Amino acid sequence: MTGLHVPLNRLGINTQLNSAMRKFSQITLVGAVAGIILAASPLCYADFALTPYLGDMYRAGAGRSAAADDASTVFNNPAGMDQLDGRQLMLDSQLYLSSSTFSNNGSTDVTGAPLTGGNGGDAGTNTLLPGLYYTNRLNSAWAFGVSVNVPFGLSTQWDQAWVGRYQAIRTGIETLNINPAVSYRINDAWSVGAGVSAQYAKAKLSSAIDFGVLCLAVQAPATCASLGLPGPQSADGLIDLKGDDWGYGFNLGALYARDKIRFGVSYRSSIDYTLTGDAKFTNPPQAAAFAPAFTNTKARVPLTLPDVASAGLYYQASDSLAVMTDLTWTRWSRFNELKVEFDNPAQPTQVYRRDWHDTWRFALGFDYTLNPKWRLQWGAAYADSAIPDSTFDPSIPTSNAYWLTVGARYAYSKSLGFGFGVNHIIFTSRSIDHTGAFGDTLRGTVDSHLDVLGGQILWRL
Repeated sequence: MTGLHVPLNRLGINTQLNSAMRKFSQITLVGAVAGIILAASPLCYADFALTPYLGDMYRAGAGRSAAADDASTVFNNPAGMDQLDGRQLMLDSQLYLSSSTFSNNGSTDVTGAPLTGGNGGDAGTNTLLPGLYYTNRLNSAWAFGVSVNVPFGLSTQWDQAWVGRYQAIRTGIETLNINPAVSYRINDAWSVGAGVSAQYAKAKLSSAIDFGVLCLAVQAPATCASLGLPGPQSADGLIDLKGDDWGYGFNLGALYARDKIRFGVSYRSSIDYTLTGDAKFTNPPQAAAFAPAFTNTKARVPLTLPDVASAGLYYQASDSLAVMTDLTWTRWSRFNELKVEFDNPAQPTQVYRRDWHDTWRFALGFDYTLNPKWRLQWGAAYADSAIPDSTFDPSIPTSNAYWLTVGARYAYSKSLGFGFGVNHIIFTSRSIDHTGAFGDTLRGTVDSHLDVLGGQILWRL
């Protein structure tokens, strides 16, 4: 095709459809819309969005399967409820202060010309995530608890006219997880626990559409010029996607507690979703030539939240000092493809490869008791990223991460306590060289970090 210096098969477009603009619109919409969802939807699985481990966040998640020292164990390891007396209620709140910036290094459109626009500003946002945890010892063997929390919830917001607008502008995910659970004491050393989860997920996604590229894929340059589409980046549209769904899963745990040592293991199952909602388009006048494509419709994206397994150790080294570790494996390899389905018959189903890989997370944490009122906490952790370089894009600005955390707990009375602390999460600088749905190639460097300010109130009822 004249005027294009990059093979159009990079767009996933059938270049043999020169004879019919209508047929062209049916095929190219898949590449445009599915590519947008492909870039944005997986945020709900990304480390950048994952809540720092609830309850024990001030120890970088170390010992989350073994410490069992507050009501958040109902979520982290339900077997740990056996270590708690009476009834406990904990309110937890975490304020996320995220930052993500991009430095351009030769990004180009499908013809090889520079992409217009700036670096996108700071795509980080501020998000408040609350949580509630309740446990009740029923008798010497059984305990019951429930958690209501937000295990995932963060967003990125790039400038609408930035250089990477065709790959991502806004990506957001919100979840609400309801998780009742029970524990059972087998003997003086061992306890087990199990729970079920009902989790609601809602996503909001947006990206730009390059109508100039779509026209040139199958029409002569003169024809596109007559339609007001003389080339790439000549007429941009916008797509906004919103979808939600309920998913269901379970969690299991076991805890060994004897003398100064606690060892715990926990497992949280995968959760399946079919995010269903609306795809809405804001089009320039030139887009009328593509009807019935690029018209508002329903869309569905089946997604699976992977299963997670953890093992943790808690050791009371002295009357004042406790040391704990954690090893967590996440089965990200479940996410090897993304399938996008539309109600509009002009928009056929499309499948894209993702090829994520499993990850490991290592954490080490400490508790130091100053006096009966004050307990200091700190920790560090390392987690690798699940996203390979081939599918790394600006919607999920995550990479290998280092966690540094400090906090404290204050016992106001026997029945009332407070906790507060800070998490600083550093993501390694990561290069991006990613080709989007319109043949545009985003080249540059992404730098991200995340600070989390947390507070807790704990009642022993």
